[in-house]
Amino acid sequence: MIVKLDEISEIFQGAIYTRIKPSNDIDECILLDTISMQELNYTIGNALTYEKLESKVLSSKKTSCIFTNEDDVLVGLTMQKAMVITSERSGKLALSNFAVIRIHDKNVIDPNYLCWLINENSYFKKLIDQSSQGTSYVSIVSIATLRNLEIPIIEIEKQRKIGILYQLSIERKKIGEELEQLKNNLLKCNIERIYKNEK
Repeated sequence: MIVKLDEISEIFQGAIYTRIKPSNDIDECILLDTISMQELNYTIGNALTYEKLESKVLSSKKTSCIFTNEDDVLVGLTMQKAMVITSERSGKLALSNFAVIRIHDKNVIDPNYLCWLINENSYFKKLIDQSSQGTSYVSIVSIATLRNLEIPIIEIEKQRKIGILYQLSIERKKIGEELEQLKNNLLKCNIERIYKNEK
């Protein structure tokens, strides 16, 4: 069965920061934990670390903010990559460089399966690339493109297996990269030790 993504989820863009940020130092404001592209890169295994991001927001504009919920799928509109929001990342501010996909029923589509489709499935990657707007340097996937994505709905247990295996592959990639970094650091330390002993 094939369905459009907006038939099985709510899709909206994160908050536009210029509309919620303070305009001067005397405005009453709050600091909010914020999802960043760096964090998205880390979550999908493309970076070993990320720095925590906080945004200064007008207190009166908090109700206008878009916050993440557990099992939301966030798509970086310029990166064209997706991540699933875990309980630890729930309640973070999502800004306008992200699209939030809030699934209606996780017994119809698994968030990790959807994330795999967007990030790894060659058909979806090609479709998103073709539909992206902008220059060759900066292309942006539109909310309309996401809403119209045709999603293959396979048996939910198979979706969940794909989702689990995909998350395991990301963790394996992270561990492999961390191990390589440790090996490189060890080699550099040995080179420095040999050099110092020769002086």
